Amino acid sequence: MDYGKAFSFVFDDEAWISKVIIGGLLTASFILIIPVFIVLGYSEQVAKRAMLGEKGLPEWKDWGDLLKRGFSLSVVFFVYMIPAYVFILIPVIGLFVLGAAADGGGSDALGGLAVLLILMAYAVFFIFIMLFNLLMPAIVAQFVRTDSIGETLNIRNLFTVVKNNFVNILILVAFSMVAGFVAQIGLIACFIGVFFTGFYAQLMLYNLYGQFAKTVEEEKTIGSEQPSEA
Repeated sequence: MDYGKAFSFVFDDEAWISKVIIGGLLTASFILIIPVFIVLGYSEQVAKRAMLGEKGLPEWKDWGDLLKRGFSLSVVFFVYMIPAYVFILIPVIGLFVLGAAADGGGSDALGGLAVLLILMAYAVFFIFIMLFNLLMPAIVAQFVRTDSIGETLNIRNLFTVVKNNFVNILILVAFSMVAGFVAQIGLIACFIGVFFTGFYAQLMLYNLYGQFAKTVEEEKTIGSEQPSEA
């Protein structure tokens, strides 16, 4: 994969300034929810263009399709995060139960149990977040390759991709941290700039996800061309 290209590909588009401004403004409008899906759909199209070897940025058109793609990818993210959400709810429910017991004359031991329950739940939540970050490149690559929620939620295929490309995925996870640093540079410009640098950082990351999807597709093609053993 060409990591340097992820930094520079945006500037290969003659209209990159206007496209980044639009993306930054939509990112700044995150409180309206819908722009979040549109930006995610646009990022997915960036990944698809990288997979297909197309240069430049996608056009800001057919916003309905961008919304649909972004929402679909968000559904995939949500499903994979369900176990983490469950472990966040456990301490909340536990606190209600233990609180009711305490009101009924429970001892201080119940308070200690509540704290322990919360710490354990958040520890598991943190583990799930780390696992999700590890799976993210494979998740996006599967969605870009298949355009299917169902195929992207195929755990068996997803873990096969992770197993066969573990080193590349670790590098992508490390690069996501670099992208996060780039996003924070916008804080220098009176905070508002973070929306534009954040959008640029997301484009960088999704360009690499697209390159990764191309690698996965090429490996699949080579594998299918291997002669079967008699």
